[in-house]
Amino acid sequence: MALHARLLHDLAEIQKHPYPNIKLVPHEHEIRTACLVLTPMGQDPLHFTITFQNNYPLKAPSVRIDSSVHHPNIFGGYICASILNTRDGWTPAYTVKGIAIQLLSFFSSDNLEQDHGGVQNLNRYRLPDGRWQPDGGAFRCLNCLYSRSKPGNLALAMPSYSINLGDLLGLSNDPEPRASECQSTSGRGTELGVPLSHSTSTPPTNAAADEDYEVTPLSDMPAEILVRICDHLESEDLIAFARSWNRIGSARGIVTQFNLLRNRELQCFVLKKSFDELELGVGVQVTLRGRQGQITSEFDLLSAQAYNEHSIRRSVHGLPFRHHLPLAISRRHYQRVRERIQPRLAEIATEARLSTTLPSEVIVSFMSDIVVKLCDQARDASDPSALGRASERAIESYYHLFHLLLCQASEGPSIIRKVNSTLAGVLNGRTSKATIPNLGHLLISLPISDVPVTEKLLKTIVKEAITRNVVWMFDRQQGKGMSELAYLEANEVSPYRLQKTFEASKTSYTLLMFQNTFRQTINRGSGEKRKSVKQMRDQLFDAHGSPPKGTAARLARRIGQLQAINTFPHFINVMEIEMPTAAYFTTLLRGCVIESVKKGYSTWGISQGPALELRRQVDPNVQVRDVWPEETGRRPPPGPAQETSFFPSNRDGGNNNNNWGGLGHGRGRGRENRREGSPVSQQVSSRSLSAVRSGDEPSSQFGRPTPGQ
Repeated sequence: MALHARLLHDLAEIQKHPYPNIKLVPHEHEIRTACLVLTPMGQDPLHFTITFQNNYPLKAPSVRIDSSVHHPNIFGGYICASILNTRDGWTPAYTVKGIAIQLLSFFSSDNLEQDHGGVQNLNRYRLPDGRWQPDGGAFRCLNCLYSRSKPGNLALAMPSYSINLGDLLGLSNDPEPRASECQSTSGRGTELGVPLSHSTSTPPTNAAADEDYEVTPLSDMPAEILVRICDHLESEDLIAFARSWNRIGSARGIVTQFNLLRNRELQCFVLKKSFDELELGVGVQVTLRGRQGQITSEFDLLSAQAYNEHSIRRSVHGLPFRHHLPLAISRRHYQRVRERIQPRLAEIATEARLSTTLPSEVIVSFMSDIVVKLCDQARDASDPSALGRASERAIESYYHLFHLLLCQASEGPSIIRKVNSTLAGVLNGRTSKATIPNLGHLLISLPISDVPVTEKLLKTIVKEAITRNVVWMFDRQQGKGMSELAYLEANEVSPYRLQKTFEASKTSYTLLMFQNTFRQTINRGSGEKRKSVKQMRDQLFDAHGSPPKGTAARLARRIGQLQAINTFPHFINVMEIEMPTAAYFTTLLRGCVIESVKKGYSTWGISQGPALELRRQVDPNVQVRDVWPEETGRRPPPGPAQETSFFPSNRDGGNNNNNWGGLGHGRGRGRENRREGSPVSQQVSSRSLSAVRSGDEPSSQFGRPTPGQ
């Protein structure tokens, strides 16, 4: 029944909202067969017969062209078009109207790409006046009375009528006239599917009943009633209503306040029903990358019914998925799906080989993977407009997951207590991987914690991220291969270290900046006005999980801006940290190298002598160190003369693919980006340090740097 209802929805849509030059006439006694008449601009009408199988829209309908047309993609009545004939070309998201529009474009184009490659010039198949050449005899349809004997002439007059689907299906109390009851006409300009006349009766009234009701002016109605009225309007009528009355269409009007237009998009892409009728979620795929899987989703809304009963396992764009995750779209919807969220998250966590199946932590891992993918797309994008649309969609999906996290945190106080405890430990210096397995996950959780986000907290997190990124910066097999930075130079200020340390882990720092930007966007406030987790959750319930108007576009643009940041000074500014001196920060970066080994994140994969030789090849300004820091025992750090891996042998101090830092280490892609052998003057611009203050150490710093600068 669900699939049959979907077919009726599609047929009703094209009748209620017709498209220029497209007419659909369902057969009177067979709802699964219809006549489609397309009229490409400046050409004769073309007749098609559409047959819908019982499993439509899971399978494309059969479309046969009945008109006589000479076309490179038509063989008899068969149309060679990917949307109709291939698994990859068809998606259940297509509607009958969408199919008709694509076919109209198919027969209106001057050129047509072929599946086997190349482009066909369709003008070769047209007459001098632009109409299609005939390729057979005349065709006449008794159902819609279409008839054409030769190009340009309609042999018979074509009566016009429309078929009311309610009447056709026995659902209408005031049926439209049948085709046999419609007037016929001769002459030019007759349109298919348009009624010539239709008398309507005046609906009966009950004056006595009217006396029982009190008339309330529309302007005095409460918002809840206006919302109900708007819900019954077609989208075009709602837009017109909004334009005519500020209470409906202003920036703070009913449409914006209750996301009325956006809510209409919140429907299953297969069954075309909303979250009020179905349990909606998204398809989720896990792709194994290294020791841990990456969780991805196209975030096309899909109902549990379509997933379970009709085995939908591909997104609108044909990408596969295995899991279905319900979303918290509204309060009532969440209550319907809440019991199924935890088992679905556990399934995803198991396939992704996560270290935990706790719902909140699986959601956070999913959110982290969304941002990683978003930053990768921003870095590799060639089409800015396409990137903008994809980025906005990713931000919207991020908000939906954040809403799900807020729902979990509201019901499980232990989630917030755990985040609070971890942050308290960070402020007391407990930052090891044993305490914080994943820095990125901690940053994502900041908006739900009760611990104030201070400059000290952000400095500690940034310093720990730099320390964790060291091994990925040095290692040639899995990281960026910048082992020359293992040499602890004597320079008070090292432009090379300052620039290259950032470049080596740029994606990681971009992720840090995004999470801090998102936290600022959420803006819980402070003091008595600080929002509770439940208040944030309820605000997103009111918005059906979507970000405030304009927020997705603004954050998408911000991603591009963050991606363009190439230096620590700009990074530190975005992180809202007081700018240290260049000398202080150089010392801090050297200290992070030593700290990385001390914490077991890395080893000395090369001794200082060979590292110095590598460094001199790219940094002629490097100064040789005579005095070594106390942390290395006042002597050069040990290491092999021949460079080896910088990862610890047991990898306990290393990173999986979703760990900051390493999040953003490039997953082995970075070595090709390194410019070896070029002088430092060409690689590091002095302007990259222009934002770093010189002079005395500021009163507020990252903490005591390792001595020995």
